[in-house]
Amino acid sequence: MTPDELLDYIKEFRKSDQENIKSAHASMEKRLESINEFRGQLKDQAAGFATREEMNIKYNALEARLRGVERLIAFAGGGVAVIQIILHFIK
Repeated sequence: MTPDELLDYIKEFRKSDQENIKSAHASMEKRLESINEFRGQLKDQAAGFATREEMNIKYNALEARLRGVERLIAFAGGGVAVIQIILHFIK
């Protein structure tokens, strides 16, 4: 191989290498666009979620309401028991 042929071979190899790099770069850019789009969708979705603090506030409020209902049921159950005892003695 002559020096000119070797130089042409190296130029051709380098040109091919640069084309491959451009193709890989374009492919990577396309993948990154898809990833960024997906991240954007996740961010939009997460914006609609309640925070832990908000959920704790709601949970504590529901728990307090449940305790009140439990007390009411216990009180009503006790009242029913008293009525049953009274009715038993009236007969």
